[in-house]
Amino acid sequence: MRGSILVALGTWLVLAGMAAGSAAQEPPARLLIVGPESRFLEPAQLERMAEDLRALVQRYPGLRRVEPAQPIEQLRKKARCLGSQPECLARLGKLAGAERVLHCEVQKLPGKYLVDVSLIETLRGNTLSQSRGRSEPSAEALQAALLKGWVEVLGPLPVRQIKVYANVTGADVFLDGQKLGQTPLILTRDPGPGAHRLEIAAAGYEPFSQEISAQESGDIHVEAVLRTRAPEADPALAAAPVAGRKISSGKDEDDGSAPPTPTSPPKPRASRPGWLRLADETPPDVAASSRTSETGAGPAKGPGPAREAPPSEEPKAFYRTWWFWTAIGLVVSGAAAGLVVGLAGEGGSGIPDGKGRLVLSF
Repeated sequence: MRGSILVALGTWLVLAGMAAGSAAQEPPARLLIVGPESRFLEPAQLERMAEDLRALVQRYPGLRRVEPAQPIEQLRKKARCLGSQPECLARLGKLAGAERVLHCEVQKLPGKYLVDVSLIETLRGNTLSQSRGRSEPSAEALQAALLKGWVEVLGPLPVRQIKVYANVTGADVFLDGQKLGQTPLILTRDPGPGAHRLEIAAAGYEPFSQEISAQESGDIHVEAVLRTRAPEADPALAAAPVAGRKISSGKDEDDGSAPPTPTSPPKPRASRPGWLRLADETPPDVAASSRTSETGAGPAKGPGPAREAPPSEEPKAFYRTWWFWTAIGLVVSGAAAGLVVGLAGEGGSGIPDGKGRLVLSF
């Protein structure tokens, strides 16, 4: 008894595994897309909606879009199908070799749009799922209503991850201008149909940009290599003149002008007696320094410590000078010598002795 139960249980497990394997290996269903159709929208707008719908279908691993050999208008004429009845759409699917038909139609109501989406089984002609919704007359609201109806009919979107890696840790990641996070980044998010711009930026590195598409099945992998940004030259230093030459684009360029002429230091004037100098004269030390810098005999020296001026002296009176008393001595000596010579020449016959006569002997 126990052995028969074990055999039955093993047989059931084997059959369940085979059924699960066959289900896992089941090929995707062939799907024919009809629409979006509308008499109230422009052909260019309908074409953009059809591109978004085809991109959305490619994200479902259990569906494979069928491209008919003839346009939908010719298939309708051949199948004698001009409406949106399930039997009519099933005939279109059989002619295209599809197992399912996805039909989308947009009708206009007063001040609104009516969105009708249905999924038809080709073999039996019955409706698998259907969605109806309304939207405002704007293009953005209509696009949102269409996307909602498609997802309701086809089922929830499969989980998709955006994986971003870079050689720089902590770089900012942006998707269509919106910051997602920093590298390394693994984000479970649906980017939506169509192409998107993924950007990575970090301080000191060149920005990285790559276009990603939601049409790709599975996760989105991005591996970025950021390159170091070259240092930029300071514009203030590039425009500064250097000894008659200017710097432009990192190179010296002669502007043809002569080097600036060195200016001479101001010439001091005499301010006290004993240091007499004309206003246009230059002190010897200043003149020597100027000649040295002009001839290039030696390197130009900066200003040294200030010279301490000698203490000022009060002017002396003329009677206290040596030349004044020298002149007085010469005059007195000359007068005395003349007086002696005059008296000696008279021979003593003039004034008698003892009567005012003065005799000088040497």
